Amino acid sequence: MKYLTRVVFVVVFALIAAQVRADGDGKGVDAQQILAGTEFEVTYGDPEAPVVITEYSSLSCPYCKKFHAEIIDRITKTHIDTGKAYYVFRFFPVNMPALRASMLVYCVRENEQKKRFVKALFEKQSDWANAASEEIFLKKTISIAQSIDIDTSLFRACAEDENLEDKMLTFQVRSGSEVKIRTTPTVFIDGERYVDDVELKSFTSALDNALNKKALKK
Repeated sequence: MKYLTRVVFVVVFALIAAQVRADGDGKGVDAQQILAGTEFEVTYGDPEAPVVITEYSSLSCPYCKKFHAEIIDRITKTHIDTGKAYYVFRFFPVNMPALRASMLVYCVRENEQKKRFVKALFEKQSDWANAASEEIFLKKTISIAQSIDIDTSLFRACAEDENLEDKMLTFQVRSGSEVKIRTTPTVFIDGERYVDDVELKSFTSALDNALNKKALKK
């Protein structure tokens, strides 16, 4: 089964890449499709906020870690906690460790705990993302979760849940093809793909522009 999952990953990304090439530059994605909630995500802030940030992210991705540390963590106080923006972290694992980590986050019951776990997994990414075996991976991630007071009693069963694995991979294939994901992180602001520099100044400027557009429509 572990070998089969690795084969599936190769096929998944071949299918996604072929679809993206066929569809061109990724424009024309249905914004409402991106803005619609899914079961494979962690949410931050007020869902009624005027602007929605949607990120397709892989927990093992160094650029996703950088995006969280340098962008999301910094806009939390200015935009998310203030009710200006609603942030959706959507699972898009690019390898086996990221898939397993996403499954573990999924199995955490409360959203606030999920948020803490995502943050801790990014901060300690080097500890688990290149684990030599799945057993070592599980020990590392359990240790990280326990360090922030998350119940890990169901982690092993969760990591071995083939139905959840299939559901998450199916979601990834569908969203990767329909939303035209080329890489992680892929970020949308109000359903529109963000293509500027992934720097704090550029990103906050894009958020503020989106806020101004919403204000003008009132």
